[in-house]
Amino acid sequence: MKKIITADIGGQSFILDEDAFALLHDYLIHFKATVTDPHDVAEVMTDIEARAAGMLQESLQNGAQSVDRAMADAVVSRLGKPKGWKDGGLVIPPRRRLCRDTEHRLAGGVCSGIAAACGVRVTVVRVVFGVAALLLLAGLWAYLILWVTVPKKT
Repeated sequence: MKKIITADIGGQSFILDEDAFALLHDYLIHFKATVTDPHDVAEVMTDIEARAAGMLQESLQNGAQSVDRAMADAVVSRLGKPKGWKDGGLVIPPRRRLCRDTEHRLAGGVCSGIAAACGVRVTVVRVVFGVAALLLLAGLWAYLILWVTVPKKT
């Protein structure tokens, strides 16, 4: 027996099974994250939810009592998949862990580790540390503390 959830989509109440709810919930959250202009988020999400609600109403007119995974899949495929969406749901990129990169190091590997964890070029991180070291000596102290505390890349 599947768990059912009552959800409000586009101002209409629907009974969804757990799998359908998870798929639509992930889809709407991911779709919201892809809207670049923060002023448009509310309007775009209202439109998407209203369209999804209309499609779900059409599916339920065929005599179904609740929304199942197949109906949710049909709605997602008709609405279109936003960037980063794979079949089965949202793909979350692996989390980067801060560690010293001793393979691409000049001194202790702190700057190359920070660059790898943040996804920026190592030159940018080295310049920031260099300027901080020259101006305040804060960069030098921060570098030394990180060299001691951040683990090596395994």
